[in-house]
Amino acid sequence: MSEKKKSRPRVFFGWWSVSFIGLISGVGHGFNTYGISVLFLPISKELGLSRAATSWAPGIGRLEGGITSPLVGWLSDKFGPRWIVVFGIIVAGAGMIMMNFITEVWQYYVAWGALIGLGLN
Repeated sequence: MSEKKKSRPRVFFGWWSVSFIGLISGVGHGFNTYGISVLFLPISKELGLSRAATSWAPGIGRLEGGITSPLVGWLSDKFGPRWIVVFGIIVAGAGMIMMNFITEVWQYYVAWGALIGLGLN
């Protein structure tokens, strides 16, 4: 008698993609939601902002995310999620790089509120 080797079924490649995109999304949304709590005081002191003014940028980002979500979903259906994720990474990365060079309040709102908010949507 010959023994049959039990082969383990291979994991479908699509599940690796889903896992990776889920990880990216989780880190991005975690940064956008909880990252501001770590950076709140340094941003406020550096720009000389009140708590209310500092809180506006994450609020703008969340509002923008709610408004643009239907468009992002439609674009994802039309062009595929890969290109949407790549675009989001580029836009969020540009916003994070811009955060290093801000000197005015409006730049902070554009960097965190508009770019990071849009990129992490």
